[in-house]
Amino acid sequence: MLEKYQTLPFWQRLVVVIALLIIIGGVFYQYMYKPKQKEITQLTSEFNKLRVENTEARKMEKELPNLEMNLQRLQFKLDAIKEILPSEKEIETFLNQFYQTALKFNLKVLKYSKRPEASYEEFLIKVPMEVEARGQYQNLRRFFKELAGSTRIVNVYNLKLKIGKGNKIVAGFEITTFRFKMESE
Repeated sequence: MLEKYQTLPFWQRLVVVIALLIIIGGVFYQYMYKPKQKEITQLTSEFNKLRVENTEARKMEKELPNLEMNLQRLQFKLDAIKEILPSEKEIETFLNQFYQTALKFNLKVLKYSKRPEASYEEFLIKVPMEVEARGQYQNLRRFFKELAGSTRIVNVYNLKLKIGKGNKIVAGFEITTFRFKMESE
């Protein structure tokens, strides 16, 4: 085959060499260059996307100390609010403290009934109770004063006073406190 090639005139040998180069170049382009070019385009696109994400992340990184301070400030506020608003578990403790406070001021709790809780605003549950207590006027006044000075939110409604046995006052009233609404409620 090489002998036939050498017997060909120069211009035909040149055409064969050019044809072989074109075929080799086409194969190279189709199977080597074109896939790599496609891969380069795809990687460039990914690189640009990651560069944009990186720029945004760096902006957020600069904001991070401010966000952490805000989070800490909000956590501090939340802790303060939790002190004022008991959770569902702490409501029983509050009710025991209420009863102990009544005993502390020599008030006899005649009637105590918890009414159904009701949703109040986005994150609060209203906890109403009806109470009837008997005792001296001054003791009743001190009891209400201590309730007013409590760290918990306690509202007293519909206070009705009447004179009972032995010149003691019978006070009927409703109290309402609040608790945090749990996420499951």
